[in-house]
Amino acid sequence: MKPSLNTSNDTTEHQFEALLKALSLSYLIDYFIQSGIKVTQGYCYSVVELQELLKLQKKFFPFLNYILNVFKEMGVAKITFEKVEFLINAQPLSSATLVNQITLRYPEKKAFITKLSHCINEYDKALTGKIPSIAALYPGGDIHFLDPIVSEMEQLSNLHWFERFLTKLLSLRSKDGFINMMEVGGGMGRLTWPIIKNLTSKNIAYLFTDISRFFILKARETGTKEQIDFIKFAQFDITKTPEEQSFSPTQMDFILAFNVIHATPNLDITLSNLYNLLKPGGTLIIIEYTELPTWAHMLWGLAEGWWYFADHYRQITPLINKRNWKEALTTSGYKKIRFIPKHEKYTCPLPLTAILAQKPPIET
Repeated sequence: MKPSLNTSNDTTEHQFEALLKALSLSYLIDYFIQSGIKVTQGYCYSVVELQELLKLQKKFFPFLNYILNVFKEMGVAKITFEKVEFLINAQPLSSATLVNQITLRYPEKKAFITKLSHCINEYDKALTGKIPSIAALYPGGDIHFLDPIVSEMEQLSNLHWFERFLTKLLSLRSKDGFINMMEVGGGMGRLTWPIIKNLTSKNIAYLFTDISRFFILKARETGTKEQIDFIKFAQFDITKTPEEQSFSPTQMDFILAFNVIHATPNLDITLSNLYNLLKPGGTLIIIEYTELPTWAHMLWGLAEGWWYFADHYRQITPLINKRNWKEALTTSGYKKIRFIPKHEKYTCPLPLTAILAQKPPIET
């Protein structure tokens, strides 16, 4: 089964993406200017001076490194030996002007732009510690605040194809015999419920896990409401060994990790922990973005976990390319590593990649 070619990447979508890229840069420039940093040609700062002027908490220093990399790639600044020299000759359009242009041209994107603007306009408070950074993403604890942005990302991705792929895979495998399935970092259950509700065979024990008790309680409520009797719930931290958390090793036929492994500090440790949960011959299914546009990093960068990475696979962002995924999985002992989609011609504006990796079966 191959992913269908996404046709949403048309001229209109390209134009919107171009405006969004310009808006992202404008937001970052405005943020620096509002912090008293002069960004016109000839002004030069050390990275330490920028950290101090922005009043960044230490945990967001990697965020500054990312921003400086954006400036470098877009020709806004030259960076040499921890020195940042700005190169702007003329003041670009302000973010407020670009927001007006975008919402007039694309009124259907207004909710998306409004939410994005809110979060970025909170940088001064969130990155300095005046408010918890998570409060910028979910003001007042509103877990649905970012729904327009999540919806936009899903529309631009191939997520719905993976829903169908995983549903078919698990339905076919559970017809051949009982399977134990574990989902890690399940969060709001974005993949959980579409898969479970459409399984054609219920010959499965599905264990939903997350590090957060809040998400476990929410998932349990949904499971009860939907009267699903083959799902159980537990807290689990993928950065710790199964034994530390009273989980028996070698018990799972499948482990699903959707958009979660990137948020851990060390890929080798995380992948080894999941390896130990699999039965011999079991399969780890990872679904992740391997790249994202600037605006997405600017948004999710407010979640401090976005910058937890501390391994040699990642330097600028938490995302992992295919070459590094293969290296990390191989290092942890996985075999038969497959990427879906295999060919780049199956594309969309925000492509997700699935990586299937097997724990070798016991040789007889």
